[in-house]
Amino acid sequence: MALRESTDLDFLVAQNDVDEIESYFIGNNYLAKTTVPKAYLKYYKQHFKDIVYRTPCGRGAFSVEMHWRLMEKFSGDYPSYDFFLQHLKPNALGGLKVNKLSPTYDLIAVISNHFVKDMSIKFKYMVDVACLIHKEEVLIDKQLLEETAKRYGFNKRLQIGLALTENLLGIKMGNEPGAITDVTAFLPVPLAFPLHLPRLYINEPKFIKRSLQLQDNNWNKVKFICKIISYALLPTYEDINRQGTAPKHLLRLIITRPFRLFYGTIKRK
Repeated sequence: MALRESTDLDFLVAQNDVDEIESYFIGNNYLAKTTVPKAYLKYYKQHFKDIVYRTPCGRGAFSVEMHWRLMEKFSGDYPSYDFFLQHLKPNALGGLKVNKLSPTYDLIAVISNHFVKDMSIKFKYMVDVACLIHKEEVLIDKQLLEETAKRYGFNKRLQIGLALTENLLGIKMGNEPGAITDVTAFLPVPLAFPLHLPRLYINEPKFIKRSLQLQDNNWNKVKFICKIISYALLPTYEDINRQGTAPKHLLRLIITRPFRLFYGTIKRK
């Protein structure tokens, strides 16, 4: 806990448990930050990735994020709760006994955010991955990592991230077959100040451009564009909480969603 740079806790949970978890939060006076009325929860779980509540205590309050998906669907497919659950191992952290993911699965969980969702845009992401590789490389199953990346369509983002880690920090994870070695064009992004891509959302041109640039193949580019279009029509928790409180409002929210998204883009700029 003392090593956390920000005061929030992230949990990966089974999607079927979300209703029970939220009932616990409500029953224990947690404060809702990112969620929807119960009538919309089934829709929300299908298309989005988490609910966020804040603990009820005062000055020491912190956010608790319950993720049933590691990324939004428009960022791509990715292994979920069941994939990781069976690979927890007993581990000692100081005098505390905890369950921890084995190194290969720990790395897969970390790169979901660092390389896949955020696409290596921050230098600190390279540091995180370099530390993990430096400590655990002999225990990392490189073949499983590569097979998972190809199966879920993030192999290019993985290889770019690993190559950036090597170029910037000198930490290399073996000689990966087909690894990308020339990342000169990608080096300025994690070193940029201010941040190259402050918003990772579907109405941000830089996000769309970088996402397309890092897709494994043309078919994945087509799928990404289709998901972007679909999410331009899907009401978010903000849309729902501002505009509607019952399922009957969903169609109206879908129809008006593109206009709200466009207005938000123009207003921000």
